[in-house]
Amino acid sequence: MEFQSPATKTYLIHAHGSKSTEYQFTSSDPASPITHYYILAPPKYQPDPGHKKWQGIIHSGGDPKTHTLAESPITGRMTRATWWKKIYIETGGAIQREVKTDEKAVKVKNMRRSNKVRKAFCMRPKPLEWTAEDESALQGVGVGEGEGERERVVMVHTGHRKYEFEVAGVKYRWTGTKLHSGWFVRGTKLNGFAISVKLVRLEDKKLIASYQKRYHMCGSLTGYLHFYTDEKSEILPETVIVHTAFGMIRAEKQKRDTIWEILGEIGENAGG
Repeated sequence: MEFQSPATKTYLIHAHGSKSTEYQFTSSDPASPITHYYILAPPKYQPDPGHKKWQGIIHSGGDPKTHTLAESPITGRMTRATWWKKIYIETGGAIQREVKTDEKAVKVKNMRRSNKVRKAFCMRPKPLEWTAEDESALQGVGVGEGEGERERVVMVHTGHRKYEFEVAGVKYRWTGTKLHSGWFVRGTKLNGFAISVKLVRLEDKKLIASYQKRYHMCGSLTGYLHFYTDEKSEILPETVIVHTAFGMIRAEKQKRDTIWEILGEIGENAGG
């Protein structure tokens, strides 16, 4: 299959944070650079990156550090199984309230631990960092509560750089088409793809979307998410395409980073 048809829409993907834990999906239109999605993976308040506690939090809007929950509500949550064998995406229902409940529990625990130490050194206790807006979201006020029925999509790892999922009885697959190791191109002028993956509807092999990351990209820009629509596209919501694309991107990045960490530890233990 070839990418001969022009994309009907494109999002620019920017990665932020020292370890690329924040992903921003922005319109490619220079006249209207609106942020449509902002995903935290994992959120700053979750210290454990293990699979049982890993959570990607999906905002429909801009950076949650500079926008209110009304401007950038929490509309989804992503979790995973061991070694990214499965990725679970939940949207709708009371996701925002559940996320804020978990966040407050972690912050309260950390505050109490910190204040015990401060008390031992005769220091004043610090109050909980929790705003009125946070409390309103915790009580289910505002967008994110009552947003229809809870919906869940399960992405299953079916092979090397392959993930499949099903929506409304139709099966789709994200699959990697090209990947070069960073060391291979470091110091060269190679302009190929660092990674290129495509989303295909399996029943007719129709190209639905693609994600491309090129070498030598400037600033925080990490890649492009292209959409290709047809008469059946309404079956698959844009949000599902974005969320599953992120799941695929994050899984592959995490696997590569983990492999390099393991190889580094083996080298150190071997005296390398």
